[in-house]
Amino acid sequence: METLVWLDALTPKQLLLAYSISLELRERGVGSIITAREENYVDAISKRLSFTPYTVGEYGKDLKEKLEYDCKRVLGLMAIKEVLNASVLVSYPSPSAIRTAFGLGKKVYVITDTPHAIHAHRLSVPLADYLIYPEFLRGGELEKYVLDSFTKKVTYRGVDEIAWIRRIRPEKGYYKELGLPEEGYIIARPPERYAAYYGDYGGRLDFPLLVKKLAKKRTVVLVPRYAEDIEIYSRIDNVVVLEPVLSLDLYENALMIITGGATMAREASLLGIPSIYTFSTEISVNKALRDLGFPLHHASDIDSVMTIFMKYEREGWSKTDTSNIISGLEDPAEKVADLVVKELSPQRSPSTCS
Repeated sequence: METLVWLDALTPKQLLLAYSISLELRERGVGSIITAREENYVDAISKRLSFTPYTVGEYGKDLKEKLEYDCKRVLGLMAIKEVLNASVLVSYPSPSAIRTAFGLGKKVYVITDTPHAIHAHRLSVPLADYLIYPEFLRGGELEKYVLDSFTKKVTYRGVDEIAWIRRIRPEKGYYKELGLPEEGYIIARPPERYAAYYGDYGGRLDFPLLVKKLAKKRTVVLVPRYAEDIEIYSRIDNVVVLEPVLSLDLYENALMIITGGATMAREASLLGIPSIYTFSTEISVNKALRDLGFPLHHASDIDSVMTIFMKYEREGWSKTDTSNIISGLEDPAEKVADLVVKELSPQRSPSTCS
């Protein structure tokens, strides 16, 4: 019987990580399938990278929807033959996928760098056989979720974004196809305001007001999260609202990235582009990258964001050479693939990444 690894992804970031791990597994002769949720960015990314995940389930915005959609997703995942045949699951804290794998008696490998996502972690990490996370997380951030008798902890010196930055080549000149200015632009990504953790940790920064202020200085390229973002930000002068896109393709001529989340800020800073995340809580992984020398800033109010922005405007926009710093970091896709392959049975067969 074919050895098959099941990779589940609930967000675009998780999809990029799953894709990267699937490539590493393929190099080791191990097959994989990827499941994801139905979402515009999932479609855009998978088309851009020429692979087809199984899409199951939707994103719930309130508590009732989240519970309802998660229950339905368990049944949807169980209907996929390849999920039933997989030996192990590798996933971010995905309650639906991890509950399915646990119920079917599969080993569960959980990857995470977001201990502030309390609800997802409480519902998933206790069922994990392995918990894999960056060593940059502060001591104790994940301990409260772990049952030491059942879960082995594995750390790596790096961040998730390294996995796809090393594997995906951005499309050159894409900004020209979009008609974006040669003199550069600011990329903005609104907060993940429907995440279960956002009310406690995300903050209350008025992101539309921030974008208005930025747009008076430079063209702002807005990467929306939700349909209502398109309506909100399209009303602001000098703002270009994009269709779903692979973010790496936008960075070639970007001056700065400002996001209410963290992934795009980390991506861009690894490439040497000044980045600001407006999440109200300081994220330990981000702080570690900043301490290593990546141009990653934290600012949780509009005045602080504008102070950092204006400093670059005055002193000149430039990218930081981060190649030497990145070379000292570990690739999580390699780490996870090595761990999974080591634990799998000796029988292997060629990969079939769907």
